[in-house]
Amino acid sequence: MIRIPLLPEGTYARSLANLFLMAVTYYHRLSGKEVSYTGNFLEFEGNAKDISTSFSAATHAIIEVIKERQPTTVKMHKNDRTVISKALNNLGVGSLPQDYVKSFHLLLKAFSRELESNNGCKIISDIMLTKRNKKDVKYGEEGLAPLQVFKLEKYEYGRDFLNLSKIKGDIKLSPYWMAIVAGGWLLSYMGVKGGYLTYSLPPEELIEHALYSREGMYAIMTTYGVNDPIAAYRSDGILSSPSRIRSSSVLPSAYQILLALENASTNIGPEGFSLRIVRVSYDGKRFTVVEDSIINLSTLMDFAKALIASDEATSAVRRLAECAIQGYEKQMRERCKQAFADTSTAIKMINLLYRAAIGSELPERAVYQLARLSPMPRDNFMPPFKKQRVLEWIYKSLAGASRLEL
Repeated sequence: MIRIPLLPEGTYARSLANLFLMAVTYYHRLSGKEVSYTGNFLEFEGNAKDISTSFSAATHAIIEVIKERQPTTVKMHKNDRTVISKALNNLGVGSLPQDYVKSFHLLLKAFSRELESNNGCKIISDIMLTKRNKKDVKYGEEGLAPLQVFKLEKYEYGRDFLNLSKIKGDIKLSPYWMAIVAGGWLLSYMGVKGGYLTYSLPPEELIEHALYSREGMYAIMTTYGVNDPIAAYRSDGILSSPSRIRSSSVLPSAYQILLALENASTNIGPEGFSLRIVRVSYDGKRFTVVEDSIINLSTLMDFAKALIASDEATSAVRRLAECAIQGYEKQMRERCKQAFADTSTAIKMINLLYRAAIGSELPERAVYQLARLSPMPRDNFMPPFKKQRVLEWIYKSLAGASRLEL
């Protein structure tokens, strides 16, 4: 039995590491061996070589997903460049890209090579090691300074360093542990949306349940409609759906409707699904968390699944949501104004539609207001919510009809 420690609770690095370890436990159980949880440790059945094989399988799967998705990247913080350079040099990599995605990709590839060499047992021994003192907690033999991009909780909402962390000090990571956290970062990173770094994860309790038991792993795969947990992060997966949406999450009602429409044709579990969305501003010197929220799309999915049977109605709703977000960000274009009047009107319309879709507004009232608030046709242009067939389809979708025939 091999015991691998989890990172401290309340840290963003723990969320990222657990995302990677979730993939490891999946492949380990797939090989016929068990994984259990005891006192903040994961206990893996088998020897170091068995566990090294599971780590290798997870690393390969993550590398393939990132190659497929190719997220937009961001220039690295100067302090992080120094630390990553040390980690890469330790693993035999001399070159250092200037951005996070390429650097972490190199780190994962080096980690994979080490796992497949004769160093597998050495790596597992390093990952098992943890030391704590008054100043910090160290994971692995060589503790490197923590990366700024991994310790978001310490800069949350612009507050001072260390104010919000549950540990009184820093987490120092060996190059192998850094690769684990970097793997979780690469999976969850959705690119830059509206000027913010955006991350998508399952809620923490879902990840941890999947770590601890086969039943939890089955639950997370059912929730996201996949046969293995990493598949949910593929280019067409539910967990990667924020990367396919051009808009940011600044306006929750509009963003949630966009997410529901993006996933309406996906094979999801009967209870719907939730996403943890983290949005971070970064000016090259400092990271600031501006949003860390759980989005539950369960109540929106019936509406979205009904709506997508009409391309015209779907296009109208998607455009309204995108225009409302543009207006909220003070970037509303003339085409949006032509279709939805102005920012306040577009936001009022999308909020009405959202409330009706979740059952807190009557469908007939919502549809009436959409038509009433829409600007009058002009210059041979008909606003989408002045079209009767669009309004009829939206009404039937809101009313929950299972078969729609116009």
